[in-house]
Amino acid sequence: MFMQPVRLPPSAKRVQDNRLWAAFDYAFSGILYATRTQRNMRIHLVAASLAIVATLYLRLDRAYVALVVLCIALVIALELVNTAIEAVVDLMTVAHHPLAKIAKDAAAGAVLVVSMASVIVGYLAFYEGVTASSSRPFPASTARHCRAAPFPGMPRSLLRVPRSSRSSQGPSSSRSSRSFSRFS
Repeated sequence: MFMQPVRLPPSAKRVQDNRLWAAFDYAFSGILYATRTQRNMRIHLVAASLAIVATLYLRLDRAYVALVVLCIALVIALELVNTAIEAVVDLMTVAHHPLAKIAKDAAAGAVLVVSMASVIVGYLAFYEGVTASSSRPFPASTARHCRAAPFPGMPRSLLRVPRSSRSSQGPSSSRSSRSFSRFS
């Protein structure tokens, strides 16, 4: 009824025996530990998920997405460092010590500084995405109302009809030049 463990050939190695895979296993264990035990880590992960969804919805430029992802990575990494510092301080001290409090407060302060900077970067990136001009390939403010570019990443300026050619065509202009008039 019970399954017997699989016997590996003598030349095969288990994943746990490989140092590289073991390092990844330890790293993921640390991330899971911080996520399970630290309320702020869960808050940061929810905020990061919302930020990623917002970048996809607003179709931000790659530079803005890169900045948002970099800020997310910095906040998550510092939250992990904060968790590690708190664990080491708790391990080394039995009673409340003023230096232990300073170490914990400084680590939490570092997370706060990076979180505040990330909020500012996010505000600037998302403000740009919401109020974007039509010079971007997929401007967020007109993404639902415009036609898609024939090629991904094609500048919208190539789809526009110059004002001089529209005015010279007069009232009998073709339908294609009128369809893009709202992007000028």
